[in-house]
Order: sequence, then C-alpha cells, then structure tokens
Amino acid sequence: MPRIVRLLAVLSVLALIGAACAGDEGDGGDGGGTVEFPSGPPAAEDAGPLRLLEWAGYEIPEFHGPFAEAYADVELEYQFADAGSSFYQKLATGGVEADLAHPCSNWVTTFRDADLIAPIDVSRLENWDLLDPNMRELGKIGDHYWFIPWDWGYESLVVNTDVVTDVPESWADLWDPQYEGMIAMEDFSEGAIAMTAWAFDLPYPDLSDEDLEFIKEKLIELKSNIKLFWAGSTDLVQAMVNGDVGIGYAWNDQYAKIVDGGVNAVYTEPSEGRGGWVCGFVITKDTPHYDLALEYIDSAISAEVGKNAIDLYFLGHSNTESAGLADPTTVDLLGLLDSDIQGRTNFALPLTQEQRDKFNQIWSEVLAA
Repeated sequence: MPRIVRLLAVLSVLALIGAACAGDEGDGGDGGGTVEFPSGPPAAEDAGPLRLLEWAGYEIPEFHGPFAEAYADVELEYQFADAGSSFYQKLATGGVEADLAHPCSNWVTTFRDADLIAPIDVSRLENWDLLDPNMRELGKIGDHYWFIPWDWGYESLVVNTDVVTDVPESWADLWDPQYEGMIAMEDFSEGAIAMTAWAFDLPYPDLSDEDLEFIKEKLIELKSNIKLFWAGSTDLVQAMVNGDVGIGYAWNDQYAKIVDGGVNAVYTEPSEGRGGWVCGFVITKDTPHYDLALEYIDSAISAEVGKNAIDLYFLGHSNTESAGLADPTTVDLLGLLDSDIQGRTNFALPLTQEQRDKFNQIWSEVLAA
C-alpha cells in the first residue's frame, strides 16, 4: 500500500472490519442478515421529544431545515459532547439519554461493537442517493449502514504569509528550526501522532511500539517550535488573527475564519497529503423514536441544510448538491469541489481502543516532557 492512506483505503479497511464482524452474532455483528431495524411509532404519530447528543453550536435552527417545518410540534432536546471520546463515554455509561448522536466516522465501529447504535434503514432516506458515494460507505459495516455522513473537512497547516516567508511544503518541514516558537498545534493525540507518522513515512494507524517511541521523541523535539497547544477552535483563530503564531494546525473552517479576520493566509496541501475527517449521525439502539430520528437525518442531509453548513460554519457537506447552492467564494476558498485534493487526503481511519489508549499515553508523555 502507498504510504499515504487515501479515502479508498479507509473504505477497504471498513469493508474488512465489516466482513469480520458479519459472522459474529454474539457481539452485535450482522450475523448474515439477522440485524433488524428498531420498531416504533410512525413519525407522523410521534410527539417526541427527539433527544440529540451534539457538538455545541450545531443546535441552530438553520440546521433543522425541512424537519422543523414537517414536525413543528416536536421538541428537540440537546445535550453536548466536545470530542469523539466524549460522545462515546456519555452513551456507554448512560450519562445521557439520546436518540441521535453526531460522532465522527473513525468511532463508528467502536459504537457498533459496544452495541450502542442501531442499523439505519437508508432506503427510507429520500436524500440518500445525493450523498457522496465514498462518504456513504464510511458508515457501512457488513450488510448494513450504522452512520450517515453529514459534515466533513480537512486538517492541514494555515500559514500567515506576512510572518512566514518560507511556507512549509510538507508535514516534515515543521521540524525546521526556522519555525521555532511559531507553531500552534492542536492538543489532540490522534492528530499529532498521525501527522508525525505521515511526515516520517510510518504506517498510521498500525504503528508498532518502536514506531510510537520514535514518534514520541520526534514530537518532544518539535515542542521547541510550538508556541501554543490549542484546545478550542477559537483559540487558534484568535492566536493567528492577533499575530501570536504564524503557523497553525487547522481545520478548514478555522482557515476561513482566519482569512475573514484579515490575515493573509494560505491553507497548505502538504506533500504527504492533508488530514481529513467526516462526522455524521448514528441512531441509538434503544431509541423509542426511530422513525422520527430517520426524518431528522433525512432533513439534515438535504442540500438546503448543507448550504447553511457551508455558508455559516465553513464546513463541507455530504450532499453533493449543497456546494452548488452555497456561496461560491466560500466553496472555492475551502476547495470543497476539488476532487483531486480530496483524493490525496488522509481521511481518518477507525481506531481500536488499544490504539487510542496507546496514543493518549504517548501524547501525555510528550506534553509532560
């Protein structure tokens, strides 16, 4: 396999995982077609409420679209999570009661293997055929879909060209001493370890203990170039706009906000490829509102709602017609229609819990060094 993991590689891995799980009925696998869709009242007869576990800020009316019109009397109740691990822990421990949750694709197998989510009857989604075909397959395990893609984006380097004259062309360039004290890095183990693996031609995420030790040492070495570890999205935006840092590990929506803040910035395409993420909806296993949840998802993946996701939050959207309705300046700025860039992007692969634990331990040691 080429060293840069492409979206097709993601799909291949998910297909293998699905095949392995399909014959195992005891742990929630498809079991040769034994999985059944949950039953419940028809959406038109369901008074709700519909309970959503969401990212903060995603509860805005502009994302409710056709659902709000068709089910105006159904109350939407929100609780919030701030990371993939937070979504998982809240559902796994019973910390929240939810009908729908909005994690990212690299967590789907973990949710399914923990028997937390229900299969999704995509034949009942009117907008299903309009979704990006590759992104659709991210939610397929065995013969069923367990995740519906909604938003997506890139992870790359945003560079203030008024401050940085020699723009890095690769992830490996970040270790150049000329960038001492100029970089803002996300405080996120998976992103830091993936970036380092791409930079030094290591097989992320299937890293040996020796690979992880090497990555730890390289990240400790990189700390002299890092001025800020950001946790909240606005932390990076403010640091770039204020001129505190010249280079940031950034999502595409942060890049748009940084440019909007008056910074002469570029969003690089490292030679090893950008990082990428896809998030979307899962339906919890024991929901009493299955049909209503399907209606909400179908509304969320409409082109109308997708346009709002692009225009308001600078996100990519899974509906292939959304970008054509959105502000063309935003679409062009973010490269949402550039299939060549997407094809070279390292979209996030599913991780095992053992891998996550190891990555978190390595990152803790890096931060403490």
